[in-house]
Amino acid sequence: MSAALIVGGFLLLWVLADLLSGKVYLHRAFLRSQEPLSYWFVLALWLLVALSCFYIGEPI
Repeated sequence: MSAALIVGGFLLLWVLADLLSGKVYLHRAFLRSQEPLSYWFVLALWLLVALSCFYIGEPI
């Protein structure tokens, strides 16, 4: 199992925890109840980072 898959798994768990808590972190905390647009944008950003860990492209 590669390190990228392990990191991706932890990031997916982090995204799930953020969904359940309603709080997501970037350079500060964004609360879903106070800043919904920023919350969903940062959550989508973390989800893209997590999913990119599972992408296996062609070797160069």
